[in-house]
Amino acid sequence: MDITITLLTDHEITFLRSLTFMPAIFSTGGIYGALSSSDPGSGLEFNEYKPFVSGDDLKWIDWHHYAGKKQLVLKTFHRHESLTYRVVVDLSASVITAGDQKVNRVKQLAAALAVVLLGHQCKVEIQLLGSSAVKSFSGNGHIRPVLDHITALESVANADLTELTFDKLPPEKSAIVLVSDMVSSKGIDILKSAMDIWQYRASFFSVSTPWERAPQLTGACTLIDAETGSELNLDIQNKQIADYIQTRNNYYTELTNYIVSRRWSYYDCCCDIPLVDFFATVFRAGKIVI
Repeated sequence: MDITITLLTDHEITFLRSLTFMPAIFSTGGIYGALSSSDPGSGLEFNEYKPFVSGDDLKWIDWHHYAGKKQLVLKTFHRHESLTYRVVVDLSASVITAGDQKVNRVKQLAAALAVVLLGHQCKVEIQLLGSSAVKSFSGNGHIRPVLDHITALESVANADLTELTFDKLPPEKSAIVLVSDMVSSKGIDILKSAMDIWQYRASFFSVSTPWERAPQLTGACTLIDAETGSELNLDIQNKQIADYIQTRNNYYTELTNYIVSRRWSYYDCCCDIPLVDFFATVFRAGKIVI
């Protein structure tokens, strides 16, 4: 079946499907049970052995273990249920004005994460930053629809991370995946205050361009506003570039420290790194943890 999508090649989709998904959230009550379930997206994952005590259900005794060591033990499992992942796609002004390279990488990362999540029976909800509308997808059969949906997303005027909300999303069985450049026009302090009330497990995929990381621009230049056509003549000095880089690094260092302090996950992705290389480097041994 041809599943070539604009955002992802067949090779990339095949690679993403090969990743082992390790959900960062799941119901962890120690229980007994079989390794199969009639509920799609639900199942049991082996936890550990426990000594048999009077009153335990005999059907969970590991008789192979008894035959070898003459000890009665029971298998215990973690139950993991269908999880809902709200994938937030940031196409705000700071992303759009950086150009197609950054826009495409944001959409590509969101699409790649959706492929991984759908392949592991998770429910995926796509939300565009600045919009309250949410589109839901579930199952491998929705890979093409979700990628087409992400491809068609367009920027929302005046969208800002500080105003992001998650309606009707239960924290105990849900997680947030934010694909963004993590830039807020209101500054780092207000952004952290806005995130303080989030009660979800969250993962952040921070997108940047090589030029944003290290601008190669000095001397006389003219900046032209793409909307108004107005011009601004500048003489950019090396010190100004160095100051910009230091300010940017300070912003992202403070943000990263805050995210880590909340026990959230933060992944840095530069636009010039091929998608497969990014996932292969960040998610070692083929295991992706979100």
